Amino acid sequence: MNQIAVLVKQPGKPCKLTKISNDLYDFQKLVGGYIECCTITDTLVAIIDEDGKFKEKEPNIPLFGGSDWFVGTVVFCSRKGEELDSITANDMDLLSWFFGVE
Repeated sequence: MNQIAVLVKQPGKPCKLTKISNDLYDFQKLVGGYIECCTITDTLVAIIDEDGKFKEKEPNIPLFGGSDWFVGTVVFCSRKGEELDSITANDMDLLSWFFGVE
């Protein structure tokens, strides 16, 4: 399986650039459960634990002015069509502006 570069954002920490195998198991391992893909822009996707709120995971990223949250670990990557791919330089710049990158 090919490796892709992703940004991993854990609660209370800056994003960290990491390489993972582009397979379901590695995404599930990072978020700690079944994955849910959330479109951020045309190319940027946030991968979260679809049951993170039910598991009472720690709030991570506020949404809609803080009325909702991504909870637990969030994995950011790019999307090309229906496939997940390495995060682009532009998307990495955008996320580093918001969260910082280690």
